[in-house]
Amino acid sequence: MNNKPLVSVIVPIYNGQKYLQKCISSIVEQSYKNIEIILINDGSTDQSERICKEFQSMDNRIRYFAKPNEGVAETRNMGIKIANGEYIAFVDADDWVDQCYIEKLLMTSIRENADVTVCGFWRVCNGHQLDAKDAIVRIFDKQAYDIYEIFVYLFGLSRNKKAAGSSWRLLIRRNTIVENKIYFPKCHNLEDLLFVILLVNYCNTISRLTEKLYFYNMNQTSVSHQLYQFDFFSDKILYLTELKDRLNQCMLLEEQRIKIFHSELLNSQMAVVKNAVCGKNSKKELKLIRQSFLYDEYITLVEKIQWLSTLSLKDLLFAFLVMTKQYRVLLGLRKLYRKIMYEW
Repeated sequence: MNNKPLVSVIVPIYNGQKYLQKCISSIVEQSYKNIEIILINDGSTDQSERICKEFQSMDNRIRYFAKPNEGVAETRNMGIKIANGEYIAFVDADDWVDQCYIEKLLMTSIRENADVTVCGFWRVCNGHQLDAKDAIVRIFDKQAYDIYEIFVYLFGLSRNKKAAGSSWRLLIRRNTIVENKIYFPKCHNLEDLLFVILLVNYCNTISRLTEKLYFYNMNQTSVSHQLYQFDFFSDKILYLTELKDRLNQCMLLEEQRIKIFHSELLNSQMAVVKNAVCGKNSKKELKLIRQSFLYDEYITLVEKIQWLSTLSLKDLLFAFLVMTKQYRVLLGLRKLYRKIMYEW
């Protein structure tokens, strides 16, 4: 046992009582036993603490911590600081993993001398497993592979190439994180993607398992699946600011950085307007959006005909309504947006 690498499994928890028992059980029952399970309660007000302490009393591999609510990013950062393992894995409190999850990821990582190993995943919606279309390269070696091609996957710059830029379903060599000072940003939007782009930039090799070993629960009550999110606009500004800073740290050509940032600028403008029209104070929020740098840069960008050719029909319609300031039409379509939000 002592000759086997220790793996730290970090679980950030906030009001996760509904799925927490299933989540922790799936980690406790791993076929690979040399793990430490770090449960961090981020100010939950439900029965999460009781569930964690019950598991802790039955398994001495579990370390439990409680702290005031700061968000998932700060909670994961805390987990990284206190982790003792040679490898780190993140599991969200409403998800669960296959019994061989750690074992198969670790064996692949050791065999291919990888800094990061990623596996496939299932989407779970209302108890039903859905196939997740996910594209990621088999092995990434910066000496033989262009880092920009990885970013094309992560940011969906090609319609046929899209990968989930998530920290879950990854096994990461801890030194890669610590030595390069990689951390989760404090924004509450796409913090996983911001973490992953630096991880990809600084690691030497990424290996991939085609097996689907992670179960991503599409919990409709979670913040990421709510039709309207409070402070979404200000958080998008934080995201774009952090994205620009992190892209400047990456080994990319300047034109590649610009293309990625412009792509996310387009996506962000669409997202904040869609979020606004689903809120109770739509007119006020839309006015704030029109007065921001985000709106000005968006209009300048969309006016360039080469960018229009990359947009889908629905996004072209959206861009037209924004450019012509047809906000009443957008407000009038509020009910329709609510019905199709997960498709737009």
